[in-house]
Amino acid sequence: MGDIETFAGDLQTFASTALVTSEADTLRNYAVDGILPRFVVTPTNVEQVGHIVALANQHGLSLLARGGGSRMSVGGLPEQIDVLLETNRLTRILEHEAPDLTCHVEAGLTMAALQARLAQKGQWLALDPPDAAQATIGGLLASNASGPKRLRYGSARDLVIGLHVVQANGELSRSGGRVVKNVAGYDLNKLYIGSLGTLGIIVDANFKLHPLPIAERTLLLTFTNAGDAMHMVIALLGSLLTPSAIELIDSGAASDMSDFFGVHLPTNGYTLAVNFEGGAVTIDRQLDETRQLARKHAALMVDDLAG
Repeated sequence: MGDIETFAGDLQTFASTALVTSEADTLRNYAVDGILPRFVVTPTNVEQVGHIVALANQHGLSLLARGGGSRMSVGGLPEQIDVLLETNRLTRILEHEAPDLTCHVEAGLTMAALQARLAQKGQWLALDPPDAAQATIGGLLASNASGPKRLRYGSARDLVIGLHVVQANGELSRSGGRVVKNVAGYDLNKLYIGSLGTLGIIVDANFKLHPLPIAERTLLLTFTNAGDAMHMVIALLGSLLTPSAIELIDSGAASDMSDFFGVHLPTNGYTLAVNFEGGAVTIDRQLDETRQLARKHAALMVDDLAG
């Protein structure tokens, strides 16, 4: 067992401005499947992350990194958590090169906050996880989270061009670069993304961005059975149409999704939500062709949504 008391004393020396708590009521908020950390430490900068990780390593303590907490159920359970390192004070947008469609951001920034800033320049990071208001950049990358528009834009591994990662000994390492055309060395970005913090703590990232779509619309296509719905998916992917997202909604989720979409979804069938982006003329043409294709594949109902 590591010396947790000595660790706490050393922490005040090397990272004095970091927030540190060991109060039982606070620790309960950070439990992972009933396992409580002994300390929660919230660093204010990347240098402090390195100091905290190095100290935990020196004292033989287990350490778990946490962003917004939206993906803590993913991965294996820790045997114990001596130190929980929270990244939610690492929220700076270090650089946004709008002409180059790139940005450099810290890992504790939420996806929603980043998208709001990028939207001011008519751009976005083409990742759409369902919990964007809570999910942080670091947690999203560590868990390789994505959303429906992965069909068009790919996953985080396709959008990250550089990472800074704090290793288990506290050293800061760099992978990738700051520009899109970066071919130097091995592509370690793809190794770190989805590793759930087992290879190091992601502290900042460089991304390539996309322009915000001019417009987008969604068709809801309802089918009697899953087989008809999947034949429609195969037909869509084999056509010249370019959907940004295709999602299958089963009968169990239909009632909840009805409230979200604002339309009635049958609870005795299967619904495909097919999203298109682009200019108005292009979208109208693709919607018309999708409607025709849906009728050929026994769609019972076709509803048109904006967005």
